[in-house]
Amino acid sequence: MSIKQGELFCGVNQAFVRDFMAIAHNAFFPADALLFRRNQPADRFFILIKGEVALSLGDDDQAVYVGRSVGEIIGWCAMIGRDVFDTNARCLTPTYVLTVDRGRFLRLLEQDTENGFLVYRCLAASLGTRLLDCYQKLSGMGAAARLSGRDVPAAATPGIPE
Repeated sequence: MSIKQGELFCGVNQAFVRDFMAIAHNAFFPADALLFRRNQPADRFFILIKGEVALSLGDDDQAVYVGRSVGEIIGWCAMIGRDVFDTNARCLTPTYVLTVDRGRFLRLLEQDTENGFLVYRCLAASLGTRLLDCYQKLSGMGAAARLSGRDVPAAATPGIPE
């Protein structure tokens, strides 16, 4: 359930990718560092280069998703106009990322509307796939609960991680 950089840039031209890379910055975070906290302003997103990042919904740090693939986008809500992050993102290992400022990213999309449209079309397709994955997991949880005769507790229902 990840959005990868390659998926995000499907169909865009090389000049756009070059301009995007010009606004992205390499960053290193040690194990246990927070990339962002739930309800913090969503002013940037991250592209995973190396490491593992756990996403959690509450203060207990119970991971609902762990990003570990090169190119995964962490904090995608910053890309879709959400004001705050919906999850906490904590590095499980020493982690290298590209950090992308939301404002600069949005200005790039506004300057190049053709490629900006392609980015959002690819993002919508990726989010749609992520949503379908969640539906499948939820339907499997419900089936397992019916077989066991138990109700599925609300806390066991996964959300759509950023």
